[in-house]
Amino acid sequence: MLTTQGGSTSDERGLCPGCGAVVEGRGDCASCGAAPLVGSCLLLEALIDGRDGVLYSARDSRTGRLVALRLLPESPSVEEWIAAARRATSLVHPHLAAVLDVGVYRGRAYVVYQDAGDAAITASDLSLREAVGLIRDAATGVEYAAGRGSVHPGLQPDSLRLTSKGHVFVIGYESGRRPAAAPYQSPEVRAGRAVDPPANVYSLGAILYELAVGRAPDPEAPEAPSSANPLVPGDVEDLILKAMEADPKRRPGASAFAAGLTRWLDGQGTPAPARTPSAPRPAWRRVPYATPERGLYICSSSTPPGGGVHGMCGYLAARAALRRSL
Repeated sequence: MLTTQGGSTSDERGLCPGCGAVVEGRGDCASCGAAPLVGSCLLLEALIDGRDGVLYSARDSRTGRLVALRLLPESPSVEEWIAAARRATSLVHPHLAAVLDVGVYRGRAYVVYQDAGDAAITASDLSLREAVGLIRDAATGVEYAAGRGSVHPGLQPDSLRLTSKGHVFVIGYESGRRPAAAPYQSPEVRAGRAVDPPANVYSLGAILYELAVGRAPDPEAPEAPSSANPLVPGDVEDLILKAMEADPKRRPGASAFAAGLTRWLDGQGTPAPARTPSAPRPAWRRVPYATPERGLYICSSSTPPGGGVHGMCGYLAARAALRRSL
């Protein structure tokens, strides 16, 4: 049972930050002896375990509030991580997760920020319109940060968190100098240049590409989104490809990118084609006198087998063979 009087979490179960075992409230971990609180926070659930450490859902024992906590990997550059996190405390925007606390736990830097939701953004859970809206909102936060001299070191899908109410937060401005994974890195970053605002725009375009298509773009030669998903509207495809221009000077700023997405959301762009239900599969019957070797089948409806050019060719070939056999 949780007791929040005076910020107490003494009866709540949590996770040991040292070994991941379940701990009871504020008692030391029975497995490794580690103290259960990171700063003032009890870890409740591991949300992401990746190259930037582990992102947890946690509870602040002083206030009883849910927060997010990132326990960064062991690194000789702890002070660099701390400095990056402290710079991020100055970023206050509706779509940037606010940094609440920074510290060191057993030699590992940690960052606490407002509860940013426990859901990652995935293509399978979103319509195209929802995806465009979320990337638009994220772009406004990225533009705000760029205007204050901050660039995100590694924007990728797990940098965006979604609340149960559909609100998106960008996280990770405090995560030091780790670049994004290759599909979300701009060409110039892959070539060794530092991340800058145009590189962040490229990453946003690559994330929207994945949400629209269902897979990440090829970092070397990304194909047009409509080649992988014909339902992607032309206007959305144009916006994605402009954001992913190889030449950073030809990319729009985050503000312009967000404005273009807003215009499409407001109906000034070409709507996505409606999904049409698949036609019922035609019934098939074996042609009289046909042999298994010939493989001659004919559709009992007026639709040629397979449909389209190839289906029509197969249909005509089968009809000609049938005539020759009679």
